[in-house]
Amino acid sequence: MAHDRRLHYTPLQGLKTLLLLPLIALYVLVKTCVVRFLLGRQRPSAQNVGDPGRWDVVCVSHVNWRHIWQRNHHTMSQLARLSKVLYINPIRLDTYCKHTPWHLLRFRKVWKNIWQHEMFVFPLETQSPLFQRLNRFLLETRIRYHMKRLGFGPIVLWFYFPSQRWLTGCLGERAVVYDIQDEYPQFPWAPRDTAEKERRLLAEADVVFAGTDALYERKRSQARNIHFFGCGVDFERFNTVYYRDRRHELRHLRGKVTLGYFGAIDNRIDRDLLLWLVRERPDWNLVMIGPIVGGLFKRFSAPNVAFTGPKSYELLPRYLALFDVCLMPFAMNEMTRHINPTKALEYFASGKPVVSTIIPDMVKYYSDVIYFASTPEEFLAQCEACLANFPPERRERGLQLARERSWESVVASMREHIDQAIANKVGHSRD
Repeated sequence: MAHDRRLHYTPLQGLKTLLLLPLIALYVLVKTCVVRFLLGRQRPSAQNVGDPGRWDVVCVSHVNWRHIWQRNHHTMSQLARLSKVLYINPIRLDTYCKHTPWHLLRFRKVWKNIWQHEMFVFPLETQSPLFQRLNRFLLETRIRYHMKRLGFGPIVLWFYFPSQRWLTGCLGERAVVYDIQDEYPQFPWAPRDTAEKERRLLAEADVVFAGTDALYERKRSQARNIHFFGCGVDFERFNTVYYRDRRHELRHLRGKVTLGYFGAIDNRIDRDLLLWLVRERPDWNLVMIGPIVGGLFKRFSAPNVAFTGPKSYELLPRYLALFDVCLMPFAMNEMTRHINPTKALEYFASGKPVVSTIIPDMVKYYSDVIYFASTPEEFLAQCEACLANFPPERRERGLQLARERSWESVVASMREHIDQAIANKVGHSRD
């Protein structure tokens, strides 16, 4: 099981945390106590009456809204068409002091009907029940304050990560939803109690959405109402066949063929595979778009390689249009065994060929579109094959899949399952 590496410090980081943490912690506690006093001690009661389809959303996510767009962002922006959304991003106080003490956490409107609030939580929750109670007090108070301020009605409490599962029952929610996208206990940054909290959240949730078929099969015995929902796509945005403008940070690349990837660049990406590709084909370009997480790619450089950093969701199609082959070069390990990358359908919508390592969900659902490889030699051969001949029927199949799986239809189906779960609870309460 993973251990929480956020507790490891350099001497300078330790000094910053030692100086800043007590002051910020005192400020947060005093401010929260004042807010709690103004709110009163009575908690919202469960509202299992009225129209099951009328509810707002309090979403608790480990992914900051400012991060690269993914399932969280798409789902919440679709829900916001009919509901208000409060997007909560808990940030550990020690991590804040360690890395970014100049960045002020803030409450802001980030989308129509979506408000984000980055909220402090205390570390050491896995070591002491006291800190868990403090964190529940902090989050519950601030969430209740914003619900009242924004005029929220009955809510659905929506989780993307199990760490704050102790919020269930505190906010008078009509239903609890857990949208699981990865095998979180396998991640090196996951707190050591992640597996236990997830087990309890799966059992408590009224609806569970599994982002991959592999996760659905693995978790369905632990949840009473679980459904597999893969990702959707904004087809019109990524259908980019008409764009070919070379971006300024790519002008140094001289190759006639461009292999491209966008998304997080972390230890799930097979660094050795990419190194092998750029060495074997120095006359090809490799373009990697997205934030570099960790130190695995810090010394990765070659004349035919460009790391652009993260790009806005609006700009991604213009970079995608420059790709001759779209890559999903994931390393094969426990962290990637259960993924269903959002980028697959975005690649399909562009009409470009896609080459991937062996990802179970991709093989099961997209074997008639994606070219798969299990070794660097096979990966290169598949790139060469699709460059030489990308059959029109394969391209059309990818375009068809992308057209059929819009985010609007995916989230509408999710909403139907939630409405049904609430209706069932309303029926039981009347009985």
